[in-house]
Amino acid sequence: AGNFTLDCWFRLSNNVVFHAIWAATADFNGISLAVMPDAKMGVFASSNGSSWDIFCGDVTNTGRGSTTVTPNVWHHYAFVRSGNTWYGFLDGVQDWTATSSATVIDYNGIRQIGRWGNGVNFFTGYIDEFRFSKGIARWTAPFALPTAQYNGTLSVDSYTKLLLHMNGITTAFPDSS
Repeated sequence: AGNFTLDCWFRLSNNVVFHAIWAATADFNGISLAVMPDAKMGVFASSNGSSWDIFCGDVTNTGRGSTTVTPNVWHHYAFVRSGNTWYGFLDGVQDWTATSSATVIDYNGIRQIGRWGNGVNFFTGYIDEFRFSKGIARWTAPFALPTAQYNGTLSVDSYTKLLLHMNGITTAFPDSS
């Protein structure tokens, strides 16, 4: 039930399909993040491992952004939990917010970047500066976008649990956290 922030940069090649950014290898395990076919951000979160009971970004307005993602343009997305308030920020602007005291299921399985867990819905484009921070809500209000690669003491700290600098690499990249 603690605070966290999941953020990254991404650039879509098109916006006519489901683009998975982050997902577990099986549905309903933890948190998943995607750009939906209508070019809106969708967040999925489960507390029970059998349904998207906290957020279901493709069906309901809960966990669903309202701002259109433009293809062939770099965007920054941040999914943030601060206490019982959850936020989605697109390009530093709050795109949605919701309140829930639910706890995301503790899932220790494999996570995938750039594809949905069922092996379909690949991300078509680029993802970079993928960071997961535990124990901190990095943003709870509109913010200025990061202008450089995450490194140094301002953006890599004890809260950073995963940091991937993709830098155009398409297959394997080291964790820089």
